[in-house]
Amino acid sequence: MTAAMAGDGTGQPLLQKGKVWNYDYTYVDISFQRHHGSAIYRTEGDTIIDGRRLFRMCLSNSEKEGQVFRQLWDEKDGKVYTCDDNGRTADLVYDFTLSAGDDAPDHTVSAFFPDGFKVVSSDSILVRGILRKRLVLTNPGHNEKVVWVEGIGGTKGLDEPIMRMVGDGREYTLLSCYLDDECIFEKEDSDAPPYRQDPYTDILAEDLPVSDTKSSGCTSHSRGYGGESQPTPTIILEKEGNILSVQVLNFVSNCATSDFEVKSSIYEGSSDSPCSLQVKVTPVTGDELADCICQFNVSFTIHDVEQNTFYLDCWWYKGLVELMEGEPLVLADVYEDATIEGMNYTLRKAFHQATVAKSDWAGELHIPSELTYEGQTYTVTSIDADAFRDNTALTKVMIPQTVKSMGFDVEYGFYRNLFVGCTALEKIEVEEGNPVLSAVDGVLFNKEKTRLYAYPIAASRTSYTVPEGVTWIEGEAFAYNPHLVKVSLPDDVTDLGFSAFYGCTNLEEVRLSSGLKILAGWLFGNCLHLKSVTIPQGVTFLGVRLFSGCSSLTSVVMPESVTSTDDAIFENCTSLKNVTLSSNLDRINYQLFLNCVSMNEIQIPKGVSWVFSNAFQNCSALKTLDLPESVCRLGGSAFSGCKLDSLLIRGIIDSYWVSDELFHDMGIQTKIYVQPSEVEKFQKIYKGTVYPLTDQMNGISYTLSPVSNSSELFDLQGRRLMGTPQKGVYIQNGRKYVK
Repeated sequence: MTAAMAGDGTGQPLLQKGKVWNYDYTYVDISFQRHHGSAIYRTEGDTIIDGRRLFRMCLSNSEKEGQVFRQLWDEKDGKVYTCDDNGRTADLVYDFTLSAGDDAPDHTVSAFFPDGFKVVSSDSILVRGILRKRLVLTNPGHNEKVVWVEGIGGTKGLDEPIMRMVGDGREYTLLSCYLDDECIFEKEDSDAPPYRQDPYTDILAEDLPVSDTKSSGCTSHSRGYGGESQPTPTIILEKEGNILSVQVLNFVSNCATSDFEVKSSIYEGSSDSPCSLQVKVTPVTGDELADCICQFNVSFTIHDVEQNTFYLDCWWYKGLVELMEGEPLVLADVYEDATIEGMNYTLRKAFHQATVAKSDWAGELHIPSELTYEGQTYTVTSIDADAFRDNTALTKVMIPQTVKSMGFDVEYGFYRNLFVGCTALEKIEVEEGNPVLSAVDGVLFNKEKTRLYAYPIAASRTSYTVPEGVTWIEGEAFAYNPHLVKVSLPDDVTDLGFSAFYGCTNLEEVRLSSGLKILAGWLFGNCLHLKSVTIPQGVTFLGVRLFSGCSSLTSVVMPESVTSTDDAIFENCTSLKNVTLSSNLDRINYQLFLNCVSMNEIQIPKGVSWVFSNAFQNCSALKTLDLPESVCRLGGSAFSGCKLDSLLIRGIIDSYWVSDELFHDMGIQTKIYVQPSEVEKFQKIYKGTVYPLTDQMNGISYTLSPVSNSSELFDLQGRRLMGTPQKGVYIQNGRKYVK
């Protein structure tokens, strides 16, 4: 097979009739519940506007059954755009003319990734006989990888082609792409080896003939992908001459799978490296997927395989195989839990690798680099995310040089401090020669010392200065340390992880980096002695429950650079009295000031349009709240538990938001002032008094009951009145009333 390189790209279009993209997505809500779903994009034909051929993109997902989102897209000269309904260009989504070192389109810049993304590599891959350009992008300082493939789009999302990792943003994963019911791309194809061109024959690789593909059909089925353990994924290889017989056993696929497509290619090796055999086993399903999964057994024959030793890339297995003529080789992805010398491990037998599993080790621990089990030697290569979590007896740990990965929490989908809850841990050490980890003064870093992973909870220092050069502090890195009083970050730090200081009950002072753009969720949650924090100018986003439970916090000034916040930022800040909000906010989020019982004043910025539900719940010390004209939406129970004297609503509130829930549990003592045209609307839902704003602005308040005789009354000329007044305007206790 030959494949010609078409310059720097291949010209494969993204927008084509009959194209379908299948994505899975996951996200974690503010209660740490992980959710799963699926999304399908499809092109629903094209249209001509101003001489341009535009495609209508349709999106539907499993959480909003029956709801479909449609948008016009345009493509020209390797660039893909979204458009409004009139065909006007809205955003540049993809640019496949980019090369390594170029910045990605502005569409990739967001509050979560304020620096955008940069192309770090550009090459081409051969997928099902089609050569496609591949771009690999990362965000500076994040080390997060995103892959764009020409004609396919982003592996982390189609219309939002950059991963979203903050708050409850959905994290998408491309499963497959079809054109006219034919699979043209799968998830694994994004990791295909780069195009390797022979300078003489222009041959990349040889497609090998595949025959006799047979499927057992569904051998057993279950709902979803969880629950009981599944049969062991197994590959059986047997070679006779140039013919390789393959059995793929216990292949998990959707119940709607009717057949399997198998393709195989062999890539040439070199004098010191064997060739590579790539085998793709693809389920064939219809448009409608079932809500269950099955195990299938698939067999097939690959012809013209001359070599007995090669690197195999098939399904789950990626590694070297050595075959003997006529003797079957069984590759079983078997995991076994084992306890060896008091420690628990998970053994992956096919690769002779061991992962440190959940253990209740007490005292000092030196994790071995190798271990022997039932006569087999295993290399310890990773540490499970929960291996040491909440171990209250571990005092010191030494990580061997063989450990190269750790702490990825499969349930929540992100990296976490391995040692959260290890209340006795005083020191973390790393063996010399570890290629990815290091330790300084008992604190765990990456090899380059640019990332701080974990600070021991029992380290007795009261003050700590993060070393210069550190740019990233991992989620929960300092969490639950009861000794720290002061922490200082260098200006090199651009990323401060989720819950980094959570539960540091004696922390009083934190010097934040001027390089921060985001303050992640729960960052200072339950820091009981934290009295004030200076949020650096340049921070644009404040994460969920940022200061939740900071019961000593008295004041916060939000810099003008802040443009958005998540929910419940100041929840349970019971000593908080004064907050200065950024004038660039456009909303007051859900439960933003929940239980801020000491807050006695707050100025709402003029650009705010939406006050969410329970935003001021139980702000019992707040006496006056003035909502600017820009506010047009008010969430239910926004003022629940408040004891306001007056509430000024200067804008016109959309009727949808004016409901019985709006003033739930606010009481009827509050005088509400609204636009004259709104008075009747609000009187229908509020049992207290509602006045037109014009009266408040004139300094006059209506009373619907007789003026009290408990104090003296005066007319507007200052003359004292005797008895019960008749109709007119009077002064009582320094205030004007009309009767």
